Amino acid sequence: ELSTGVRFSGDMTLTEEGIEVDVTSNLPAGVRVDLRAFIDPYGGYVVSQVKTSGELIVEEGGIIQGTIPYDNEDFIDRYRNEPIELELEFRPSISAFPIRLENRDELQRFYGEEGENLEGPFVVETHPYDHRDKPTLVAAASVIGPVREGEVFTIEEPVFGDPPADYGDTNVWMEAEIVNIDHRYIYIEGTSNLLYGTMIYGNIKSSEENIH
Repeated sequence: ELSTGVRFSGDMTLTEEGIEVDVTSNLPAGVRVDLRAFIDPYGGYVVSQVKTSGELIVEEGGIIQGTIPYDNEDFIDRYRNEPIELELEFRPSISAFPIRLENRDELQRFYGEEGENLEGPFVVETHPYDHRDKPTLVAAASVIGPVREGEVFTIEEPVFGDPPADYGDTNVWMEAEIVNIDHRYIYIEGTSNLLYGTMIYGNIKSSEENIH
């Protein structure tokens, strides 16, 4: 049964040949989904770079399987141990519904030409490339992990708590703490009344008061 509440579950694995996808969804057979691999995922959409991408066709039962080859043969060696974000995305534009689908127009109306009918925790708003374009909604599952052969990226359904009473208020507040530091990143967790999807930037000041 069709549902606007798109769901994903399963694994994406870095192999010697490429990114192996073994995912289950509730999408109808025949629609297209896109897979992208972003280097520098913590830098936001301005800094992150797509280093590998490809498309897969959903099979019967919502199964999404296949291997997306790397854009570079030395991908694993070139980015070894670097953080990478794998994103599996369903964008209900006309290109997501191949011509061979008999009900392609019906499906696009069902999900919305700009994804406006999509629901659920996997729905995110995209950033338009041109300020004259308005954002669209997509269903996307993303996982961040290190570049290592055999590394498994398991998709988990996002869990959101109840928003604060002043969610979205212009009187912004944030509460955060450092939970981990490694040789490349400082990891922070916390809460705020900022809207979901808001990008936050930060600086690090050393004892010599230099900003990094």
